[in-house]
Amino acid sequence: MGRLVQENLKLIIDAVGEGDAEKALTVWRSDAAIDEIYDALFRELITYMNGGSRNITPCTHLLFIAKNLERVGDPTPQRRRAGLLHRQGRALTDQRRRATVRRPGDPPADAS
Repeated sequence: MGRLVQENLKLIIDAVGEGDAEKALTVWRSDAAIDEIYDALFRELITYMNGGSRNITPCTHLLFIAKNLERVGDPTPQRRRAGLLHRQGRALTDQRRRATVRRPGDPPADAS
């Protein structure tokens, strides 16, 4: 997950610098993979936490690490949109799947 986030950050910086819309679109699509990894990790860690109280502290630390990595990756689609708008004069109109696990304050899943 960390490598994927790191690769996406590098790719989006390169894409904006080069004006490469296809590379930026690849980053935008791969953000869904980061969300899926986070969702799977979240479910697995919660399962371990339910297995015994001695698992709660280490699993909580891992959840925080995973959430922070996922959040680092979240701005890359917005950078991609800005880069595409700046370089090509058009905005991205496609919709990408949102993460299953919701943060407090996020709009409902059916909101645009």
